[in-house]
Amino acid sequence: MIVGVLAVVNALGDVVDEKTGERLVGLRDEEGKTLVSTAELLRQGVSKKSFGRSQGNTTIGVVATNVALNREDAIKVAQMAHNGLARVISPINTTVDGDIVFALSLGRQQGDVNHVGALAEAAIMEAVKRGVMKADGLGLIPAYQDLHR
Repeated sequence: MIVGVLAVVNALGDVVDEKTGERLVGLRDEEGKTLVSTAELLRQGVSKKSFGRSQGNTTIGVVATNVALNREDAIKVAQMAHNGLARVISPINTTVDGDIVFALSLGRQQGDVNHVGALAEAAIMEAVKRGVMKADGLGLIPAYQDLHR
């Protein structure tokens, strides 16, 4: 069985390591040096307009597997993978995000949809974390590598 994912991450929310709770990337304080909790600021009533240059936020994921999936199975795999986004992005699915996961089948191998979904959830969490940790801010926006030196 093969389950692969691809994630494109430009979330409004913070990306966190679900194992340690460490905030990897996200909203920075006014000095630009310390990461602050986007979710906590929203709970305090701070609006997105106060977050600065943040525009066009979304995280898009694609799950591909060689397991034969019908339409309902593909929807379930996408839903289960989306749970992975919710475990590593906080907050998720805000009104300025277009967070979504698609699933597709490229094969005929037999397999349990729950097994595929569980693997997809784990893989998408890893893809999001790797994506932000490997990103280059190109000198315009501080990236993980710039903030964690």
